[in-house]
Amino acid sequence: MFISPNLKSVVYCNGLRFGGEEEWDFLWNRYLNHNVNTEQVIILGVLGCTKNETLAHRYLRKTISANSSIRSQDQYRIYSSVNNNHYGIEHSISFLEENYREIYEFIDNTTIDIQSITVSAHIVVETITYDSLRQFYDFKLDQELVAGRRYRILLFYRGYHREDMSGFYRSYYDKDNEK
Repeated sequence: MFISPNLKSVVYCNGLRFGGEEEWDFLWNRYLNHNVNTEQVIILGVLGCTKNETLAHRYLRKTISANSSIRSQDQYRIYSSVNNNHYGIEHSISFLEENYREIYEFIDNTTIDIQSITVSAHIVVETITYDSLRQFYDFKLDQELVAGRRYRILLFYRGYHREDMSGFYRSYYDKDNEK
C-alpha cells in the first residue's frame, strides 16, 4: 500500500492511536530496518501517538537504555512524540515518577539532560496536569535532583505567567500574523 509522504505521519499516528501492540511493534521494526533517515524521523515522531501507557513507557524507556537503537541526537523526539499526544502527558508524568532515579543516573552518564525530557511540557495547559507536575517536582526532584529547583521555577513561571505571555504574543501579531 502506497502512502503519500505528506500523509505518512497522520496515517501512522492514527494507526497507533486506534491500534495496539501489533501496530506499534510493526512501526518500531520499520524504524529499526529502514535505511532512510527521513522515514526514521517520521516514525520516531509518531511512535508516541499510542493511547496505551505500557507502550508509551516502553518507548520512553528507550531514552534511558545504554543499548538503545535511537541515536542520542534523536532522543528528544521521543519525549516530543509522547507529549504531543493527548494521553501522552499523563504517560510521561507517570514514567518520570516511576523512573526518576534511573533517569537521573542515566543522565549523569550521558549528554542528555532533564530539560530534554520535559522539552514538550509547555503544551500542558490543564490545571490538573500542571498541579501533578508541580507536586512531583516539589516532592521528588527538589529533594533528590539538582535540577529540581530549576524546574520548580520553570513550573511556577509557566503556571503564573501563562496569561501574561499569551496576551503578549497575541498583541505582538496583527490580524495578518505579521509584525
